[in-house]
Amino acid sequence: MKKGKDNNNYKHGMSYTRLYKIWCDMKVRCLNKNNKFYKNYGGRGIKVCKVWHDFINFKEWALNNGYDDTLTIDRINSNGDYEPTNCQWITKAKNTTEMNKRTKGMPVKAYNLKTGWTMFFSSMSSAGRNGYNKASICACIKGINKTHAGCV
Repeated sequence: MKKGKDNNNYKHGMSYTRLYKIWCDMKVRCLNKNNKFYKNYGGRGIKVCKVWHDFINFKEWALNNGYDDTLTIDRINSNGDYEPTNCQWITKAKNTTEMNKRTKGMPVKAYNLKTGWTMFFSSMSSAGRNGYNKASICACIKGINKTHAGCV
């Protein structure tokens, strides 16, 4: 079997790069209903623009807009789509800070599996002041964890 550019199926030679993984992960979060993060992306109506369905177009945008292997993709408007006018490259630390800013004032509703009680907190900070771990709550919201402190 021919390898590399001699292979008829050769597209871009970047299948094993970090940029290609970012592109794949972005698409699967928005398009694959079986992905554990779909509810936070595609399930909320967030899409990948048609132009970026082709990796070469995404790669060109990324390289022309400051991509390097230390950065992660960020949607400027967290309710907007993955598209050139709504995305930027930022550090993972800044992305985490931005996420914390967006979720800090978010109201929290927790259902206790043991007692059957429903608790309401006006914000993440309020839940934190009442003994709940804010990082664990975020992990539940993102779909990483199913429960925290017996609550869903």
